[in-house]
Amino acid sequence: MAMFNDQLSPANKIILAATLLLALFFALGLLLSCGGPGPLVYRNESYGFAVTYPKAYKIREFSFNGEQTGAEFNIDFGSITIRAMAAGTIYKDMKFDDYVLIAAASEIQNFQEIASYRKFRSLSGVHGYETFWEVSETIPPDEWSEGLQPQKKIFGPIYYFPPRAPKLSGAQPVKTIMLSYYAKSSGEAEILVKKDLTEIARSFRYLSTPDGSEQ
Repeated sequence: MAMFNDQLSPANKIILAATLLLALFFALGLLLSCGGPGPLVYRNESYGFAVTYPKAYKIREFSFNGEQTGAEFNIDFGSITIRAMAAGTIYKDMKFDDYVLIAAASEIQNFQEIASYRKFRSLSGVHGYETFWEVSETIPPDEWSEGLQPQKKIFGPIYYFPPRAPKLSGAQPVKTIMLSYYAKSSGEAEILVKKDLTEIARSFRYLSTPDGSEQ
């Protein structure tokens, strides 16, 4: 390298030095762009929980009577929703572990019954459930005929975590913090949004009180 430099004219040495400097700046810029801000954090002070979500998603928050009830994370190929779910007053005294088995069937149209479930533990140690549900398709009125039976499919996962403390939404008890998804199409889009859903569920954690710091 020293012999090579000795053979270069002063003008060529300047050009070489400038080229190397530009390459260095380009590599540094590429490194910074790849190592930008990490996942973003959604904090729900009303119900005392937080999750992290990929920075590619845009957030839309929900509220009711001045309280945060949840958020929707949107991306081109779908969305992920986290929401504090109010149940009927008849379920007020039902244990979380029992309510999970009927949650979607009692809260979401066309969800029939639970197909499978397993215990799920977030990275911070919060115990919840990963569930899959039997869902009946909706038959448009102009396609319905006597004797036609709606087809059924399995939808999931839907994740459920217990609220940190008992709380009412109006007169209704909030029994679960639910995480679900919507994919604009089946196939790769659904695989991607379900993968992100699982990672968000894994990040679920409670906030400490009263200052709202994380557990």
